[in-house]
Parts: sequence; C-alpha cells; structure tokens
Amino acid sequence: MWPDGYFEPTDIVGYPAVFNSPKNERPKNCGISVGVTDELMFTVFTIEAHEQDACKAAKNVAAAVIETIKAGQ
Repeated sequence: MWPDGYFEPTDIVGYPAVFNSPKNERPKNCGISVGVTDELMFTVFTIEAHEQDACKAAKNVAAAVIETIKAGQ
C-alpha cells in the first residue's frame, strides 16, 4: 500500500472517515476523507497547519463541512 503513509479509520459526526496520505508528514500536514453517501465523499488536507496537530484541524474542518451540508438539506 503506502510504505511511508497512513490509513487510519475514524468518524466525523457519525459519518465514516479515514485519515490518509501516501506520505506521513504529521503533525504539520494531514489528510482526512469522509464518506457522505455510498457514492460520494470529500477530502480535507491541512498543510502547514498553525495548530500543533494538523489532523485535529482537518477533523474540525470536516465536521464543519458536514454541518454545512446538513444545514443545506
């Protein structure tokens, strides 16, 4: 798979998600992909995050995206 990367399942406000990247550059950079339907997902990448933990920042942005999507329904 990705010998230098990561693939870690998680969830975002009840939606399946995975922290993932072909290269592990945490804690400064992080990617998270979130499944919103069986056929639709989105990905958030944080690059050179100002927070100590880029994955925490990515998770917060992904949660805000989900809340925005839900508000538009």
